[in-house]
Amino acid sequence: MQNDEAYKILVESIAELLKNKSNVPEDMNFVQEEISNLVSSYLFMISSVGPGYEFKVICDETNNSPEDIENKMLNVSIETYGSMTQKLKEMGLF
Repeated sequence: MQNDEAYKILVESIAELLKNKSNVPEDMNFVQEEISNLVSSYLFMISSVGPGYEFKVICDETNNSPEDIENKMLNVSIETYGSMTQKLKEMGLF
């Protein structure tokens, strides 16, 4: 699968997930976990899970304040290490 096709699927999956969730805080915890899982799966796929492709996806209370949630904002941070940073730069995603 091409990386841009996979990226399109990722974006569509996140949009669908957000569309189907209410604004109840308990749902937001689930949504944050699911988005972290979707992004992690995408990054594993594009990195070919080779050595040096290390990353951490953060989408929880550490980068999503109650005010963000109330304003229907969701923050996702990706910490990259080693060659994963270069890979994402080459793809224009970083």
